[in-house]
Amino acid sequence: MKKLTKWIAIMMSVTMLVSFSACNKGEETSYEDDMSKHVTLTFWTPVQAWAKGGIDTLADSDVYKEIEKKFNVTIKFTHPVAGQETTQFNLMITKNELPDIISPARWYQGGIQRGIDEGAFLDLTNLIEQYAPDYYRTIKSMKEIERDVVTDSGNVGAIWGVSLYEEYPWYGPILKQQWLDDAGLDVPETIADWEEVLTAFKERGAIAPMIWHSSGVDPFGIFLSAYGAAPGWYVDYETKNIKYGPVQEGFYQFLELIRDWYKKGLIDPNFSSTDWNTALEQITSGGSGAIMQSSDTMASYFDPKNITWVAAPYPVLNEGDEIHYRQASDFASSANNACAAISTSCKNPVRALKVLNYGYTEEGAKLFNYGIKGRSYTEDEEGNITFTDLVVNNPNYTVNHAVWRYKMHEGTFIRDEHKSNPVMSANAQSYAAREAWGRIDASSVLPSFMTYTPEEERRFSDTMNDFSNYAATQLLKFILGQENDLSRSDNPDLINRNGKYQQEAEKLDLDEVVQVVQASYDRYMARVD
Repeated sequence: MKKLTKWIAIMMSVTMLVSFSACNKGEETSYEDDMSKHVTLTFWTPVQAWAKGGIDTLADSDVYKEIEKKFNVTIKFTHPVAGQETTQFNLMITKNELPDIISPARWYQGGIQRGIDEGAFLDLTNLIEQYAPDYYRTIKSMKEIERDVVTDSGNVGAIWGVSLYEEYPWYGPILKQQWLDDAGLDVPETIADWEEVLTAFKERGAIAPMIWHSSGVDPFGIFLSAYGAAPGWYVDYETKNIKYGPVQEGFYQFLELIRDWYKKGLIDPNFSSTDWNTALEQITSGGSGAIMQSSDTMASYFDPKNITWVAAPYPVLNEGDEIHYRQASDFASSANNACAAISTSCKNPVRALKVLNYGYTEEGAKLFNYGIKGRSYTEDEEGNITFTDLVVNNPNYTVNHAVWRYKMHEGTFIRDEHKSNPVMSANAQSYAAREAWGRIDASSVLPSFMTYTPEEERRFSDTMNDFSNYAATQLLKFILGQENDLSRSDNPDLINRNGKYQQEAEKLDLDEVVQVVQASYDRYMARVD
């Protein structure tokens, strides 16, 4: 593997004495940082549920143990209760009980800029060049990164985890290779190919030829994208105009297809109530032959059972068609522990900035991505890195858990996902699947880092909340063949384009909401010239 990008500077000397003034609710306060003085930093952030097999707290990770030693700090982590994360975040803000570092800062109601304006977060805009120079150089190196991490006002209110390239998509359609071979069929490419394959799977006795998303419409628009629409809001790849998927003609055509497949028994008959454990049992047994999922995840379940599998391309309606919507990643990370703000309550903000800046140095990025040299990885003279058995063959931890204990899978650092994810890099098939999915155009996917003003949020929620719930119910009812507001009276398998569902959408004045989303998108695109 090639060494991390050369332009990332080695971290500035940590022995320097620095000071600056920060505004804490109108009070001028002077801060100093003497690196010989041990300090404690408090850090509030959720822990991914799937990390819990490797760590109970981020303090268990080798990475943060090394950071504590290097920066002469003790980091006291607070992790909210699973399922109560946003509630506890909002309560923390409301009660003004602010730890030194808060992640994800993007949860602040009204966005990070509002967190700055209301005195919860330090404005880092004029501080990072001096006190977090490696982070500053990183976000200035690419317009795509800077556009993600600054606010609409051009300010920096948080340190974001980033990637220097667009990471491969991890989600797509996957089939059992042996089942295809037994049926004498190739990997499906068109919608018609898929119907042929799923019919063959049913004929061989599959209870659920394909595992289907419980909502009826998967969140990344596989199959739906073949019809030129998307599950929710998206941008037209040619005009750059905002559109709402569930009222587009292509969306209706997709629903008619899935209703037909459901009637024919080509998708899980219990998809609306099937949980993950049940789906996993079906796909790893004789119950199902196809699924939409992570290639890494399915490799981890298929390979130990010697189940041969293959990733299919996102389907198209007709051979030669192009699609423009898929699962995609931004240059900045949307992970919960990868968007860290320093609160105005922090008494050691320079030290906090140094700690957060470390992940953007060559040394720090390598620690986050690979762990400790000689312990979790080895490196040859040419810079090629190999994970040790501690990570890839540990009797106490799965690889998915080891990536949290001995390195960091996500966080405030430059993530080199294509090389530092041992699940992907060790599985050539999974890597190839993600690379192939990545060749699909994603220009209709909206950026995750668009923000809304309080007035826009009000207008959006007032209009969309009720309709979103109504639409979700009606779409599911249509697929299941139940009485609903979508079906035509003369042919319940087809959608009435002028029926009650469409009338409800028109009553809401969706055009106004389109204008709100369009304004947000345009501001996002204008953040960096």
